[in-house]
Amino acid sequence: MLFSQVLLVLSVFFLGVCMVDFLCIARNRTEKAPIIIAAEYGFLVSSIAYCFLEENFEYVLTVATVFSGVVYLVDKLLLIRLRRYRYSRIKEKRPVLQPQEEEYLSSGVPVMVDYARSFFWVLFLVLVLRSFLFEPFRIPTGSLIPTLLPGDFILVNKFDYGLRLPVLNQKIWQGHEPQRGDIVVFRYPVNPKVDFIKRVVGIPGDTISYVDKVFYINGQKAEQVYIRTEPYLHEDGSTIQADRLEENLLGKKHPIYQFPARPAENFTNLVVPDNMYFMIGDNRDDSADSRYWGFVPESDIVGKPIYVLFNWNSDVHRFRWERTGLAVQVLPEQEKASA
Repeated sequence: MLFSQVLLVLSVFFLGVCMVDFLCIARNRTEKAPIIIAAEYGFLVSSIAYCFLEENFEYVLTVATVFSGVVYLVDKLLLIRLRRYRYSRIKEKRPVLQPQEEEYLSSGVPVMVDYARSFFWVLFLVLVLRSFLFEPFRIPTGSLIPTLLPGDFILVNKFDYGLRLPVLNQKIWQGHEPQRGDIVVFRYPVNPKVDFIKRVVGIPGDTISYVDKVFYINGQKAEQVYIRTEPYLHEDGSTIQADRLEENLLGKKHPIYQFPARPAENFTNLVVPDNMYFMIGDNRDDSADSRYWGFVPESDIVGKPIYVLFNWNSDVHRFRWERTGLAVQVLPEQEKASA
């Protein structure tokens, strides 16, 4: 059993102890038992530790919001009445109580109830913002160089491609479909707990060929214009020469990198299935993308990046403020001409 599963079992166990104590045992108690204090804090510690170990932040945030909301609601509807009833019942038997007993019976709240009431609205607001409006995302690798750099923190639009319920991933509003040339954040098909970001090259129904590092989409060549050759610092610390080119992806121009020393990995007449997308990195010879792990289902689309918020250069430990506010997406040629 994984350590995270052990923590989850401990959380459920401590929660059960607290619930059984409150509902069945603590009817005549005028102060909190040490074992219950330990159980409450054991629940909090094990739950927080589980959240840190769980890779799926959306799942953790949703569960925490739902749990705190349920506790908040149950406390409002039931638990507060039970506490008042217990207080009046004990006062009938013992009119005079010690100050600490009086405080515990009149205003004492279980630790988890206190935390749920304190954090529910914050968690709810974060969940709504992150699931339905905008989400920050950090670029971890160089697969989209030169368009996006490692350390870029970008703002992702979560509603342009439709709204989905968190965790269930059920679409509740259709929105737009990803277009060829869009940069898209999506769940990595091999491990859905991990988010990836690439550029859409093929949409459903497209026939794609990749010959000598040039894309042909439905028989049309994605023209490339050479700009310059420049040094490129690889993740392993080595420096190699890279060709910077401008690619016209059937109306959307954007920069790409190619390494002349790397061989082309050609393929021809690949048909994109329905509800699937073919994703590619702009750093063409240094990107793990649909050429290696296949198509991305429409259901795995997370959102559409719109702006770079800032960049943290971990190599020299400083911000690249000049990247702040840069637009991520490119407009089609015809939209530029009419703007």
